[in-house]
Amino acid sequence: MAYRKTASVAVILASCFVLAAKPAIKNRAGETAAFEAGASLTLAAQERLTSAAEAPITVKVNGRPIEMDVAPISVNGRILVPFRAIGDALGAKIDWDAASQSVSMYLNGNYMKVSVGARNMIAGSFGDSGKRVDLDASPAISGGRMMVPARAVSEGLKCSVSWDEASKTASITSPRQTTPQIDSLDKLKEEIRKNISQMKSEFSADTAGIDIKQLGKEFFQLFKDSISEYKYVTYEYIIDGKTNTYITYNITYNSVSSVSAALKSGSSSGLSGKDLQVYSEVERVLASVLSPGMTDYEKELAVHDYIVLNTKYDASISPDDQSFTAYGVFFAHEAVCDGYSKAFKLLMDGAGVECAIITGEAGSGGIPHAWNKVKLDGEYYLVDVTWDDPVPDEPGIVNYDYFNLTDEMMNADHAPDARHEPASNGTKYNYFTYNGLIAQSIDDVISAVKKAFSEGKMSVSLKGGGIDVRSLDLNRLYAEVGNLRYGYNDSSNVIVISK
Repeated sequence: MAYRKTASVAVILASCFVLAAKPAIKNRAGETAAFEAGASLTLAAQERLTSAAEAPITVKVNGRPIEMDVAPISVNGRILVPFRAIGDALGAKIDWDAASQSVSMYLNGNYMKVSVGARNMIAGSFGDSGKRVDLDASPAISGGRMMVPARAVSEGLKCSVSWDEASKTASITSPRQTTPQIDSLDKLKEEIRKNISQMKSEFSADTAGIDIKQLGKEFFQLFKDSISEYKYVTYEYIIDGKTNTYITYNITYNSVSSVSAALKSGSSSGLSGKDLQVYSEVERVLASVLSPGMTDYEKELAVHDYIVLNTKYDASISPDDQSFTAYGVFFAHEAVCDGYSKAFKLLMDGAGVECAIITGEAGSGGIPHAWNKVKLDGEYYLVDVTWDDPVPDEPGIVNYDYFNLTDEMMNADHAPDARHEPASNGTKYNYFTYNGLIAQSIDDVISAVKKAFSEGKMSVSLKGGGIDVRSLDLNRLYAEVGNLRYGYNDSSNVIVISK
């Protein structure tokens, strides 16, 4: 932040949100929240407020003076101006959260969150949890407007802020948006993915480094692949062939994308109805299954097991629409692959682990199917929670045949709609490899079964290592452990043994 100290006062710009005496404020979802104006401003603080009318202050945003229906105020030598006026002039998105009496502003991938009466704010980039930044003055109410010390604009939205003492002018300038220089299709695809992951509706790039004929032929599929996991409703893009610059796109994102974005930003203020219920349930589930210090692998395993143990596959001929949603997993506890993969993604998003949804076909009949892709320690893995849930449902039983596979392993009975980069080649966190559950003899099986049952587990899965698991002589297992149930997955060479 740039500011100038005079001999007697440090001048700092501020920002604001519109409030009436007892205003009705609508958030993005159209919900109305009542707020008691002035609640954060003590009588002593009110006595220290002085009108800035004696020395009129001009506020400019990107070089243009802005209109403010409430004059700036001075609080202990700090100048504050209305937040809403600043946000509207910047073209930022503003959300009001009645529960926490806070306001969030989003601009160019950055966000800031200020709360009534607080001496700090949350600032960060879209998708992270942000950090606390101290403020030199608390937000105050003046003329029905919430005034926030404006270092928020500089710190939170990466704007430049300056003060001209001679003209009493505070200036805010948006961060310069540069057009990325793209010289390959791979770089273009990565840039599009990055923007879509932030749920931006527009994107432009200078693609002069790519042959126009090649770009024209391949762009449609490239763009479609990039947005496939978001299950878009509609989209369109424009190609400017003269300058070789591609300007994309207007996308309508679905509810999974909305809840995912809310989980990454930490604010549910834009959600309503079932989306808000799902958001709250994701937070509740994560609080119950995760523990401090867990690795990303341990988080993934906990989420995987929760879904399998608490969801029944909807095998009906005509599944209810709800079964295709994360809501079906969390509240009806019954779903098809769409619901499983969406619930898994949202839980992983909430846990801070990178995750995507993959669609395609599976099984010998080429049935439409959905599964997931995760990133652990810089490598990618594939996981199919649906196929790890026994059908018919077996309470207490969890399979791991499709937990953290490579592309090659998953492609044995799954066929994605499109190639998804980067490739999934990780092997360290494959369930069987990581947990030492590779069986090379019946002795390995007996040892693993005894250990699992002694730990109170209902089942154990083992993968054949250099042998066909169907060739194992299970008579010795029965003799040492007793009667058991077992099953095979021939495509992955896995045996599942349960009580």
